[in-house]
Amino acid sequence: MDTVFALPALWIVSGTQQRKLVASVLIITFGLNEQGCYLQTLTQNCRVTLDGSTPVVSGNDVGFVIRNTDPPFLFTGKPGDTIKVLQETATAVVQYQMLTLSGLYR
Repeated sequence: MDTVFALPALWIVSGTQQRKLVASVLIITFGLNEQGCYLQTLTQNCRVTLDGSTPVVSGNDVGFVIRNTDPPFLFTGKPGDTIKVLQETATAVVQYQMLTLSGLYR
């Protein structure tokens, strides 16, 4: 019988940290070898979708709410996946950092 150990993922920074004003839908795309993204809103709440659909803020809201009081959230995915972000109120600013898994886990 083999013994299997479950270890937490070891994330490595990919590229530079970004800070963006969300004036319209912000699309974050996972690049080659990227499997994660830390995302945090800084000034206003935002709506986030992970399935390619566009977030909506008007009556029939669509998207997960990320509050400006929340700590950074880790989204996982695979190359080519997208995260779409839309502000709930004007002047929303987000920061994000793309991540890749250590070679040990790929």
